[in-house]
Amino acid sequence: MKKILLSLSLMVAPVSMYADALSTQILQNNESLQAAKLSLKGDELALRTEGNLPDPEIEMEIMALPEPSLELTVSETIEWPGVYQMRKKARECRINASQYLFESKRMEVVKQARLAYLDLINLNCRLERRRQLLQVLDSMLRKVVDVEMRAEFNVLEISKMKIDAFDIASDISSMEIQRQVVLSDLVQMNGGKAFENVDMNSTKYPIEKKAVEHYISAYYNSPDYMATLSGLQADEFDVKAGKRSWWPNITLGYKFTSDGDVRVGFSIPLFSNKGKVKASRAIQQSNDFAKTYQSRKGVADIRSRYDEVERISQSIEEYGKRLNYSEVKKYLDEALAAKSITIIDYLAEYQFILNAFQKLDDMQSDLAAKYIELSKYDSLD
Repeated sequence: MKKILLSLSLMVAPVSMYADALSTQILQNNESLQAAKLSLKGDELALRTEGNLPDPEIEMEIMALPEPSLELTVSETIEWPGVYQMRKKARECRINASQYLFESKRMEVVKQARLAYLDLINLNCRLERRRQLLQVLDSMLRKVVDVEMRAEFNVLEISKMKIDAFDIASDISSMEIQRQVVLSDLVQMNGGKAFENVDMNSTKYPIEKKAVEHYISAYYNSPDYMATLSGLQADEFDVKAGKRSWWPNITLGYKFTSDGDVRVGFSIPLFSNKGKVKASRAIQQSNDFAKTYQSRKGVADIRSRYDEVERISQSIEEYGKRLNYSEVKKYLDEALAAKSITIIDYLAEYQFILNAFQKLDDMQSDLAAKYIELSKYDSLD
C-alpha cells in the first residue's frame, strides 16, 4: 500500500530531453516533411524560370512567283530593364516565403507529435489510476478466499467487488488498446522508426514556462509571420514593377530580304497597362492593412494562450492544495478496521480519491496542451 501512496502523491516529471529527443527524431524521419522538402525545391525552380526572357520569334517567307524571294525575320522584345529588376526581387521574396512556409510545416509537425505524445502521457496516467484501484480490489477479493476472513463480507459486497474488478479490468484493456494506437501513430510520424531516448511510460509532460515577451518575440521571428512579410514584400515589388511598365518595350531584331533590310522597333504601352497602376496602389494599401492586422492578431493570440496557461496553472495549484491523500487514506483504513464503514463504502471513497487525482491529471494535460500551442514558435534545432 505504501507503493500506491507514493505513486499517488508523487509523479516524477521526466527531464525535458524526452520532448526534445522526440522533436529531433520527428524532424529527421517524418516522411511528409521529406516530401515537402522536395516539393519546395520544385517550387523554387518554377519561380526562377519566370524570370527568363521570352523566346525570340523567327519568321521565314519564301515566294516563288512572280519572282523568287526570301524573307527571314528574327525579333526579341525586351521590357524596360527596371521592370526585370523589380520582378527579380519579387521572385526572391516569394522563394523566401516558400522556405518560411516549409519551416512552418516543420513546426506544425513537431507540434502535432508533441500533442500525440501528450495523449500517450495522459493514457499512462489513466492506466496507472485504474491499475491502483484494481490492485486494491484484488487485495480485498483475496481476503474472501481466506475462510477466517470470509465472514466479514456479505454476498452483496463480494458480488459488487467482482463486478467492479471485471469492469476496471475491461477499462484497462480498452485503454491499453488506445495506447497502442497512439504509439503506432507516433511511430508513423517518425517514418516508421522506433524512438530512441524517449520515455513512452512517462506520466507528466515537461513544462518550462517563460515570460510572455519571450513568446511574442518568438512569434515575430516565426516562419508564419516571416512568410506573411515576404509575401507582402513580393506584392510591393510587383507594384513597383507595374509602375515601371509604363516605360516603352524595346523590340530588337533582324530582317533579311532579297533586297537586304534591317529593322529595329519598340512598343509603347498605351493601352495594355491601363488601370494597372491604380490596382497596384490598392494592393499596396491592402497589404499595409494586412501587415498591421497580422501583427496585432498574432500578439493577441499569444497573450490569450499565455493567460490560459496562467489560469490553468493557478487552478492546478489551488486544487492540489485540497488533495490530502495520506490523511484521507489513513482515515479510511482505520474506519474499515473498526468496521464503522462497509467495504463497499471504503471502495467508493477510495475511488473518489482516485477520481480526484485523475481530475488533477486532466488539468495538467490541459495545461500541457495549451503550453504546446503557446511554445509552438520556440526555435527548433
